[in-house]
Amino acid sequence: MTDYPNLNLLAKTNKGADGWDWLLSDGDKRVEEVNVDGIRAAELTKGTTTANTGWNLIQYDGLQRNLIQPSTKYALSFDVKPSVDVNFDATLARVDKGEALTDTATMNKAPANQWTKVSAVLTSKETLPDDSSQILYLSGMPTANGNSLTIKNVKLEQGSTATPYMPSASEVTAEDYPSYIGTYTDNNSNEQSTDPARYSWKKIE
Repeated sequence: MTDYPNLNLLAKTNKGADGWDWLLSDGDKRVEEVNVDGIRAAELTKGTTTANTGWNLIQYDGLQRNLIQPSTKYALSFDVKPSVDVNFDATLARVDKGEALTDTATMNKAPANQWTKVSAVLTSKETLPDDSSQILYLSGMPTANGNSLTIKNVKLEQGSTATPYMPSASEVTAEDYPSYIGTYTDNNSNEQSTDPARYSWKKIE
């Protein structure tokens, strides 16, 4: 079964370095746009001038906070190519990790020097804070001088399944939607559901 893609709850994704940063307690870094198969990916590199000796986090600030609902599951996913093995811990919180909207979840391992789709399911708090300055907060990336990672297709969506990448509702075009054929069967073949979750979807190649 192929899952029909949901719209992205993160805005302005795949815009190169826009929205991305690697925050370090100390040490230098670079955040740049790179082209990966026609996609404007972000490359984050720990510089070689000054070592990082304290905290660090990777942030993406395109969260559409008004779309986050309480007590709800959200699937986070992205494609990443790190220079070292990494398991990211992810949450939606402020840069100081306060006023969190969700719990923290560990994503599947991304091995060094290869592309991997990583994902995790975040569960929002029963009562959401009034603060609206939350970001996508990623921790766990080793900060040795020269370490780097390239990220594309970052996506947050409601539900516990990471579906194929899509832009946000305000950015999507007809061309962004893949072509799928849905198959629906039940005991009454004369009626069909309008719920896409009740269909088996196959991508038309």
